[in-house]
Amino acid sequence: MKILRSTDFLSGAILLAIGIAALYIGQGYRIGTASQMGPGYFPVMLALGLSGIGIILIFNAWRTLEPEQVAGGTLRAVFFPLLAVVVFGLVIDRLGLVISLMLLLLISVLGSDQTRWKEVPFLIVGAVAFALLVFVYGVGLQVKVWPV
Repeated sequence: MKILRSTDFLSGAILLAIGIAALYIGQGYRIGTASQMGPGYFPVMLALGLSGIGIILIFNAWRTLEPEQVAGGTLRAVFFPLLAVVVFGLVIDRLGLVISLMLLLLISVLGSDQTRWKEVPFLIVGAVAFALLVFVYGVGLQVKVWPV
C-alpha cells in the first residue's frame, strides 16, 4: 500500500483524473483535423496529453522499488492551488477578472507554509496589473473586469 501514498502515483492519478474529466466535458465539441481545428481540438489534445503523462507517472510509481512518500504538508500544497483554480472558474463571470484573480492568488498562497505575507499584496497588485495589460488591453480579451 506504499504505492498509493507515493508522489508519482498521486500526481499521476490527479493528472489522469483531470484529463478524463476534460475529455468528458469536451465531448460535445467538434474536434476537426490538425489543419482545420475545431473548438474541441486543443482541449482534447491537452486532455490526452495530461492523461498520458498521468499514466506514465502511475506506471513509474509501480516500477520504483522505494517510492517517495507524500508528506502531510504536501497534500495542503496540492489542495489549495486546485481549490483556487476551481473558485476562480466559478466566480470570474460574477466578480470580474480583478477580484477573481485576487481570490485565486490569496487561496493559492495558503498552500505553502513558507508564504511571506508581507510580499503577497505586491504579488497580487503585480499579477492583476499584468493580467489587465496583457489580456484586457493587449489581446483585447472580452472579459468582465469588475463586478458591475
